[in-house]
Amino acid sequence: GPTIQALLIDVTPPGRRGAAFGMLTTANSAGNGGGPVIGSAVLASFGVQAVFLATAPAFAVAAWVVARIRPRG
Repeated sequence: GPTIQALLIDVTPPGRRGAAFGMLTTANSAGNGGGPVIGSAVLASFGVQAVFLATAPAFAVAAWVVARIRPRG
């Protein structure tokens, strides 16, 4: 959404913005396309609780990436 786009503009050097927006679009498209497929497969195989447990590692990785790349100060 607009918030992540504003953040990308704020923290990305002008020469790297195209790549940053490309990565954002790729990740968004992959999530929109793959999320329902993976979620329904996990739901059908293991039940509704497993859907929430399956997202925990992805959240941990995302939090680690954000902590590594966010600007200091």
